[in-house]
Order: sequence, then C-alpha cells, then structure tokens
Amino acid sequence: MRLGIFKVSLIAALAFGASAPVAMAQYNSTAPLHNPSADKRDFSGIWTPDQSNIYSYPARGQRQHPPLKGKYAADYETVLKAAAEGKVTNDPGANCLPGGMPRIMVNPYPMEILHNKDRVTMLFEYQNQVRRIFLDGRKHPEDIYPTYLGDSIGHWEGDVLVIETIGMRGDTMFDATGIPHSDKITVVERIYKESPTKLVDDITSIDPEALKEPWTVKRTYTLKPDFQIMENICLENNRNPVDANGVTRTILADGVVK
Repeated sequence: MRLGIFKVSLIAALAFGASAPVAMAQYNSTAPLHNPSADKRDFSGIWTPDQSNIYSYPARGQRQHPPLKGKYAADYETVLKAAAEGKVTNDPGANCLPGGMPRIMVNPYPMEILHNKDRVTMLFEYQNQVRRIFLDGRKHPEDIYPTYLGDSIGHWEGDVLVIETIGMRGDTMFDATGIPHSDKITVVERIYKESPTKLVDDITSIDPEALKEPWTVKRTYTLKPDFQIMENICLENNRNPVDANGVTRTILADGVVK
C-alpha cells in the first residue's frame, strides 16, 4: 500500500503568536475514501481549505478591514500595532484553546463531512474538533450555554445548506490576526457545491455589539478523495504558550523558553 503525506503550511498558524500543532493528512491513492459525487446535496468527503488562516480575502498582508465598531475596533488596532512591533497578541490558540466559530471554518487543516437527512457532522483535523449541524427541524435552546462552536441548526434551500449558529463564546477571535467579536454574534452560512470537487461556504457574521453591519466572507474547499484525517494533538507541539502573566512565550527546538 502506497502512502503519501500532505503537510499543511504552519506559517500562518505561527503568525500573531498562534500555536502550531503538527498535523498530517495521510493519503492512499489506491483506496479513496470518498469519490467525487455529482449529487449537489452530498458533501461527504475530506475537504482542504483553499485559503489559509486569514478570515477575509483579499487582505493587504495581515491587515484587514472588518466593519468593527467601538471598543472592538480599538482592540483590533491595538492587536495590529502590537503584532507590527513584534509584541504578544494573546491569541487563545497559543494555549491550545479551540478557535471556535466561525474561526474553525477558516483553519488551514482538512475537515471531513459526514451526513444523513437529520444531521451534518464536520470532523476537523485541527484539535480533533467535531461540529454538529442539526437538520431535524429542532429549534435553538431558549437558555443556551455559550460554547466554542455554538449551536448550529440547518435547512436546505434547493441545493444550498443554510446554517444558523448562535451561542458562541465571546473570548475567541475571527482569525489569527486577532479580529474580535462578542458573545452576541450570530453566524449564517450558505454552503453549496460549485462542482463535484469544490465546496463553497458564504459566511455572514451578524454581531450588533461588535459589528456595524453584517460581514460576509467566501471560503472555498477542495475535495481530496484520497486523504484520511489524522489525529491532531495541539499540546504535543505547543510552541507559543501564554504564561501566568498573560505573556506569550516561544519554546525553541532545544526547549529554551524565550
């Protein structure tokens, strides 16, 4: 059996003090797990992102222009200034905490999608996270407990899967550049197949506390029929932990902490 290794670039993950867990997606070209399907409602398969860790494309270098307001706009400028000066930015990922929604959809690692008529399940290689999207007609809980991935409810509009996610924590970021949001955020996605091997996710974030207006970005993913999701343990390769004083450190290859 012939095996190969697909190595995801870690450059974007290292930017802005983010932790860089080592991950590899193995592939076996003689035994594909998911062949391309012409069914536009069949998203089954392993998909790799066509974009990296930056939330909105195109961006000038690492600088983006999200429609932030008030303290959130000021906080983002502070993070950008600190990054430009080589200072710490306190990305929660530096301590191997989950990126949360919607950041999980822009992480640079593969994801596997499994689904039936009642549920879509997304298995992310990054930190072994699992996202469940319910299609059985249920409503969001009235008294929702905030989580990293929130509560996702979906329905079909033709061949487009429309997903509404609420109940996300406010202490996560949109991406590695440090774009903030509040815990009032709602994310609406429209996912569809552009072709049997191309998946599109139009992601709209609505946050009355942090955003002046809804913010929509487009992400695309390519089907990798021969890939297999691998185990990913962030703490085994956490090079940028945040210490007790909130300072992001760098652990060198020889174990020296700077």
